[in-house]
This record gives sequence, structure tokens and C-alpha cells, in this order.
Amino acid sequence: MKAKVVKLDPVGAEERRKEAKRERKIQFSAGVNGTANIFGSDLPLEKVAEAKGFIQRLSEHLKAHSDTPTTWTLKPLF
Repeated sequence: MKAKVVKLDPVGAEERRKEAKRERKIQFSAGVNGTANIFGSDLPLEKVAEAKGFIQRLSEHLKAHSDTPTTWTLKPLF
């Protein structure tokens, strides 16, 4: 469907892409009990996939090398 929209309105599609790029953001916030939150929007899918892989590897490393049992959960991003 997206390809059809781009084909029918390439100028509008390019403007929407530029607007989404301007609106990109990543927010970090402190949680409770030593936790934190990361939220991103309008990010490039390829970079998000890379970041997800990195975070998954990091969480597996932390689970394997932690003195305290911790449950790490990554919710699917896509």
C-alpha cells in the first residue's frame, strides 16, 4: 500500500518523509528502583533493528553474568 501512495504522490511522500525526520526523537527517563525507560519515535527502521539486537545481546550478557537473578523482557518493536 505504501508503495502505491509514493507512486501516486511522490512529492507528498517526500514531504512526509522530511517531516517525520524532523520529528524524530529519543527520550530517556529515570524509572523507579534503579530502572530507566527509553522511548523513540519516527526513527529509521534499520537503525531500530540494529539497536534492538544490541540491547538483546546486552541483556543476555547481563543475565548470564549477574550475581542477582533478574528478568529482562524486550517487547517486540515490530
